[in-house]
Amino acid sequence: METEARVAQAESAVQTGESRLAQQRKMAQEIDDLERQLSNDLHGRYRSQTPPQVDRGYWGRVEELERRKTELADELYRSRGVTAEVKATLRGRNSPNTGPVRTQILTDMDDAFRSGGTSGGAFIDITTGGPIVGTPAIDHLVPFEDIVQMEGFNQLTFAQQMQVINHAPNFIPLSGVANSSKLNRTLVQWFNTPQGSRVSILWRTELITRQGTARQSLRDLIDGFLRGAR
Repeated sequence: METEARVAQAESAVQTGESRLAQQRKMAQEIDDLERQLSNDLHGRYRSQTPPQVDRGYWGRVEELERRKTELADELYRSRGVTAEVKATLRGRNSPNTGPVRTQILTDMDDAFRSGGTSGGAFIDITTGGPIVGTPAIDHLVPFEDIVQMEGFNQLTFAQQMQVINHAPNFIPLSGVANSSKLNRTLVQWFNTPQGSRVSILWRTELITRQGTARQSLRDLIDGFLRGAR
């Protein structure tokens, strides 16, 4: 009887997992469809210019898109064992744009992001090619939402999770305007926005390459923590 109960429990878990995965795929498809509609409007109707705020049809769909992305992200967090409360705590304490964390990340930043490729050069604004005016903002290459959904992240201690989230190779300097534009978008999504489209082809290639390297570095960091716990 015990064996039968375990088999039934396992089968139920598989069915629940499959149902949850199907729901997540449906949510993701709806997001893709809405993004495609907005992109067609932006590049067709508005010729890649920012739509006027009076077009509530367009901006209403933008708000709907962000709402659906948040819902999908929360669902993925839960399926990975990272609750909305844990996510909020991590994000609340993840402050790479302030204090000693920011200072250390900027210090460790690759000199390729500085004028002349030297540690004393000003940080480059990748949307203009000139120096960043004012204080540089810092942004994740692999987005925060992607990091907390990585396999094994939910098995780390809180301190280890913070180390992964603030992993220096996963950051790039941005101007305030560029950072406000990018938000939680992936690089490819950002390159399709009016501000992100200003990034040169050379920088796009460089950033996408760095994003792949950063993702692997994060994977290695998580795996290393997990091996140490065994």
